[in-house]
Amino acid sequence: MKTRMMCCAALVVALAVPAPATADPVKSPQAEFDVLTCTGGIQFNVVTIAQNQATAVQVLSGTGAGGVFHLTRIIAPDGTVVFNIPGQADKVEAINCTSAVFPGYVAEGFFTPNP
Repeated sequence: MKTRMMCCAALVVALAVPAPATADPVKSPQAEFDVLTCTGGIQFNVVTIAQNQATAVQVLSGTGAGGVFHLTRIIAPDGTVVFNIPGQADKVEAINCTSAVFPGYVAEGFFTPNP
């Protein structure tokens, strides 16, 4: 259980950058990059700031490029919901995404454009 919680915390931290970003996270020394692969063949590159606890990532390229992907729920490989924002998980536009950095975990979320 402790390992699952640590992995969930790491995933939330890895998939987090404040939205809208007030500084360029790409140039930050704390920038972390990832590629998310989602349902429907959607794939996009994201950037986040290490150790940030926000639940959104800036989309750099791919579907929704220039927008924000908002994390709403994380499901562990055993099916346990390890992170959930109440009221967001059932959004019609929510999609499932995976990351090679966190194998077996499914991140659910939705896109919004940058303001």
